[in-house]
This record gives sequence, structure tokens and C-alpha cells, in this order.
Amino acid sequence: ILVRDYLLLFNQEWIVGEVVSAFQITDVLGRVRFSIDIPPGGNYFVFPLKNLDEGLYVCKIAGKNISLTKKLVVIK
Repeated sequence: ILVRDYLLLFNQEWIVGEVVSAFQITDVLGRVRFSIDIPPGGNYFVFPLKNLDEGLYVCKIAGKNISLTKKLVVIK
């Protein structure tokens, strides 16, 4: 995933098979840079990335029965 200023997460069951309940961004050293428990009922969330430097990160998305991990490249 290549991003610049914001990351938009759609919290819709049809996208990943269930509603997302947690979202986390870690750097390549494993340090948590951003983490949030997502309350039920929201359709989408916008995560500003202004506090992250350019580089490679790991984006983790979790729900009750699902866990996804994706590479996240932040460019400025």
C-alpha cells in the first residue's frame, strides 16, 4: 500500500469478510507507531500519517476471526 497523507480504512464486512475491530501501524523495527481499537458501527476511518516519516511500515488489521498484515510505504 503506497500512501502520502492519509490512510482510509473502510470498515465494511464485505471488504475483508467481517468488521474490523483493531488497527495498528508498526515500523520495520517492530515499534508501534499507531494503534487504535475501532468501535463498532463506523463505516470508515481516516488515519492522518503526518506523524510518520517516509519509509516502510507494517499495517495490521484485525477482527474477531481475521488478521491481515500489509506493507505500508509512506511518501511525503
